[in-house]
Amino acid sequence: VVVVVAVVVVAAAVVFRIDGNVNNSSSNNNNSVAMWTNVVRGIAWGPSLCILIAAIYYAIVLSPERLLNKDTKDFLRNDYCTIQDFTADESLMTNGFVLFKDFTPKLDLQNLVKRINNISYATRYVCGASDIQPEECMDVGEDIEARYPGMIRKLYNRFDIWRKKGYISKLKMDEWGELRVKGSEFIAITAWRYPFSLLKGSWEYAMGPSLSKGLPRVVSLFKGWFTKKTGVPIYTGYHGWHTDGPDPMGGRYHKLFVMVQKTAVDANAASTAESSKERDKKGGVLLRHSNLRVIPKALDARLFEFIHHNRHLLKPAWRYTGLTSIAMDWFMEQIGCTIEMDVGDALFFRENVRHRTQDMVVSRYAMILDIQ
Repeated sequence: VVVVVAVVVVAAAVVFRIDGNVNNSSSNNNNSVAMWTNVVRGIAWGPSLCILIAAIYYAIVLSPERLLNKDTKDFLRNDYCTIQDFTADESLMTNGFVLFKDFTPKLDLQNLVKRINNISYATRYVCGASDIQPEECMDVGEDIEARYPGMIRKLYNRFDIWRKKGYISKLKMDEWGELRVKGSEFIAITAWRYPFSLLKGSWEYAMGPSLSKGLPRVVSLFKGWFTKKTGVPIYTGYHGWHTDGPDPMGGRYHKLFVMVQKTAVDANAASTAESSKERDKKGGVLLRHSNLRVIPKALDARLFEFIHHNRHLLKPAWRYTGLTSIAMDWFMEQIGCTIEMDVGDALFFRENVRHRTQDMVVSRYAMILDIQ
């Protein structure tokens, strides 16, 4: 916002000053000096206004003291994410998701990599782009069960365990029938080398169901189209905070997010403090980047409290200036958890769990299964 306002203000100031002085330049040779003096003044005035706007944004939106009530402040002092065991089955009931470590059998993982390698780069770069995703990125349930039988068998066995524990019925996950894999898609993250990697991230893409959600969505769609046509990966696969449901008619799916491949692009983008061996080994920088961030269902009440405490931000005057979105994203970052995943790990999450791409530091391919 600050950069855009700065460009507009400076451009307007320059054009206004030039036009105003050029019209009178015929009668005074000193007008050219005055013109450029005014241009300098306009350039100085623009950034000053932007600094003021940024200060107002921070004071109104980003100040925790203004946004959080006392109970939420006290809660955030205890880091919920670090004290939870997300690999336990009980996490499904409490948080809405479960992390499966070393979940994908070696043979199935090899078949997943082969499947990705059979897709051209221009196509795989946009795998996961919901609106423009090519069919090559997707599979149907029968094909998935045939190609990756070990992984699907382990998943269904886990469903049986959850059913015996009563989790499935309590969460109404079998409301439309027995849980089965319906389809899948590959999701690609294409990292850029440093310093170009600084241009990628949450600010560049707004998750939304249609073009009417705003300019960032239009830009993302254009980048996807350009990537498909040229093979140049300006589309890099970031998804902002969103949910995949719920839908009372059963139109959305629970998800199994399977990490298939991770690759560090370069040392600067990944980490400046680790050796190449530490970057590439299991548990190194590849583990810590390009994962998912999720909001545990146990913290949904905190999100609703935040909305109630700051309900003035829901008024049109706030929404249309972007302040509401900034405030909501800021708070979701405070309560979100990063789920670090190695290749072969999988994350099962219910359809109403809020999640987003963590970052785009390392390139990765994942497959996400639709389950209903």
